[in-house]
Amino acid sequence: MTLLQINASIFSNHGQSTRLADEFVAAWRESNPGAKVIVRNLAEETVPHLDAERFGAFLAKPGERSVEQQAVEGLAIGAERKAAALSQAQRAIERLAAPEAIAA
Repeated sequence: MTLLQINASIFSNHGQSTRLADEFVAAWRESNPGAKVIVRNLAEETVPHLDAERFGAFLAKPGERSVEQQAVEGLAIGAERKAAALSQAQRAIERLAAPEAIAA
């Protein structure tokens, strides 16, 4: 299982939202030993602007992308998000199974 943590605070690792996310991830790691965590810090690694070329690269199937589309930055983040995504049912079950973690 993989968890994708996206930190979007302009204060980077010092932001309240990042600290809260870090606490959640620490608890999640305890419950999911051996799981992979991918961390993306948008204050340090900006997401490129979405233009027509980048959008076309996202829509194209990996094996059908042109050389230009393959060079488009940001495709890795989309792939990581897809790899880390849990199904809606899994997320709902996890929320119901651990209400004390949410309340804390």
